[in-house]
Amino acid sequence: MIDWTYYPDGHISSPEGTTVLYSQIQKKYRIEPIKDWNQDSKSFYYDGEEDELKNRLTNIAKSSKENIRKYSIIKNEQEMISIYGNGDVNGRLNKAAGKLHLYANNLIDYVDLDWGNYQRNIILNKEYSNKVIIRINTHSDIFYK
Repeated sequence: MIDWTYYPDGHISSPEGTTVLYSQIQKKYRIEPIKDWNQDSKSFYYDGEEDELKNRLTNIAKSSKENIRKYSIIKNEQEMISIYGNGDVNGRLNKAAGKLHLYANNLIDYVDLDWGNYQRNIILNKEYSNKVIIRINTHSDIFYK
């Protein structure tokens, strides 16, 4: 049996925290990394030998955050968008074609892992509905700087 109740600061699975979206340090192929894995944005094994780029989300920024009460994207110290829940909502950030995409889910499954530990075998029959509370801050000083 394994049991633990603590994750170190900055750990990808920590129950709370803050992080930047992009790392200022880019790793290079076959050079010893000088940053933690959670701040990486590329796997040379999966993504090829080209050096890491500055505009890719870090592992911790793009990882799913489960059972959240609040998940926020902040710019210039102001919340741009937030997801709220009672521990029943998951949030995840992705970047595709140069645009950020925020996903909010009530149900999440890891069927591709097929490891059993995170696989929930959720089967949706016909229709599914639920709710997620999202707050968008439309202050002009955030969007028009």
